Amino acid sequence: MRLRGHLLLLTLVVMAPMLVLGILGTWALVHQEQQTFQHGIQARTRALQSAVDAEVQGHIRTLQALAASQALGAGDLETFRVEALRVQASQPDWYNVNVSLPTGQQVLNLKAAPGAPLPQTPDLPSLKQAFETRRPVVSNMARGALTARTGYSVRVPVLSEGKVAYVVAAVIDPASIERLIAGRDIPPGWIAAVLDRRYAFVARSRPLAPEAGTVATSNLQADLSAAPEGWTRGLSLEGIDVYRGFTRSPMSGWSVVIAIPARLVHERARHAAAVAAMSMALVLALALAGAWLISRRLAKPITRLADAASAIEAGESAAAHLNSPVHEVNQLAGALQRAAEAVRERETRLRAEERAKDNFLAMLSHELRNPLAAMQGATLLLQHVHRPDVLAKARDVLQRQLRHMARLADDLLQVHLITRGNATMQRERIDLSGVARTVLANLKLSGRLLEHKVQEEMERTMVMGDEARLSQVVTNLLENAAKYTEPGGRIGIKVASQPPHAVLVVSDSGQGMSPDLIERAFELFVQGDQAMDRPLGGMGVGLALVKQLVGLHGGTVVARSAGAGAGSAFEVRLPLAD
Repeated sequence: MRLRGHLLLLTLVVMAPMLVLGILGTWALVHQEQQTFQHGIQARTRALQSAVDAEVQGHIRTLQALAASQALGAGDLETFRVEALRVQASQPDWYNVNVSLPTGQQVLNLKAAPGAPLPQTPDLPSLKQAFETRRPVVSNMARGALTARTGYSVRVPVLSEGKVAYVVAAVIDPASIERLIAGRDIPPGWIAAVLDRRYAFVARSRPLAPEAGTVATSNLQADLSAAPEGWTRGLSLEGIDVYRGFTRSPMSGWSVVIAIPARLVHERARHAAAVAAMSMALVLALALAGAWLISRRLAKPITRLADAASAIEAGESAAAHLNSPVHEVNQLAGALQRAAEAVRERETRLRAEERAKDNFLAMLSHELRNPLAAMQGATLLLQHVHRPDVLAKARDVLQRQLRHMARLADDLLQVHLITRGNATMQRERIDLSGVARTVLANLKLSGRLLEHKVQEEMERTMVMGDEARLSQVVTNLLENAAKYTEPGGRIGIKVASQPPHAVLVVSDSGQGMSPDLIERAFELFVQGDQAMDRPLGGMGVGLALVKQLVGLHGGTVVARSAGAGAGSAFEVRLPLAD
């Protein structure tokens, strides 16, 4: 497949996740749109329910004021009739006012002449509730026996001597609720309705206004009985597929429902999905067109890039094979050139590390061969010679060489532990000059400094450290100075306080170090130049161990030398103790 085909395929592969994300995003957008729409409908149903409750509460307050009549409390129903007629005249939505006993028998009805037979209250459950709870109650829709009109009642209990004597009821025209719905600016095609506790319509917006008292569909009744608030789908009275948001009033027990045709809800989702699909199609078309144009621009530079790679493989420079207008292609060629150089440098470093490993094995074998040869000779003396003086010398040789081998093993183990992060420290407040004096005295006692002139300059300097580790630092520095300083040469040791540091300097007048050796002095297995027979011995571990131990104490160590034959100096800086 040619480059253009690859780029077009690559574009499609790259765009595939974006298309998937776009589809998921479209679905999320549609879902979010529906959720937002649903929340908006729920908010409108709650607002309409609050308005209906306020309307009913207004009727209840007016009726409570009427029920507080002294005439009614005294049982003077004729006087109360006059008062009730006056209040009814001020309430255009009131059909009637009646007064009932707990049995449901009415004792006063404004639509009946005084002394005429009175009917039973049509909605006995709400009447009973008002008597039992002693609180105002809103009834279901019912048809009045005298008015022959359907309406709802608000009932207020009348207390006398701590008991409910009567229940006063105002029968109200549901047209007031219809006007309330009409004033809520219901969009065309939507349906808003208020239903009583038996799911009969109190009021309903257009397009269909059923006879008052019509009962809701069975699916709506099931939804209303299942929860006090919700969002469901079903059929309206007209048989229209609708989504419905509903809520129930805790005050009246009535339900408010707003229904929206499903086609209007889905139309919003379809519009959002169509916009997203067109956007994705446009992006895909632009991406394919861009890939085609880019492939035309990249075909020739990539061919040149292949030539540059071949040149790099042959060890030549890539610059001669590139003159691309594409900056990134030139960058890639440069990166290939740098990568090739890095690979060559790594190969060089690996070869150097291999040589260092070989040198270390040679040094280790040499360092072990000398003490083993001495120990073998001492062992032969112990086996075949029985003179006390010879035996004593042989034992001294064995002890000295065993200490030397133990020291080698201990240095290697310490380096291993420190580099692996397993070294332990026991810090305490100690005098660095005291540690240096102790080490210096032990080295003099062992005879390792007898052939050198030692100069001391030490003052009391307190640090927080591990005494054994710091002793090892001083020992390694002094032994290094002694090893590379000819007999009769000078070795100096200085301990001073230079806040915020404690300073330890070990100097010598020995063979010195080249600048290259100074940079690598603290690396493992690095030593100064020695003859083939390695008369000075050592494995290049001591200074590496010094650097690691000083680092564990939060300090630094540096090496200085003016050059070959000019001596060396090693300066250690540690934090002063508080």
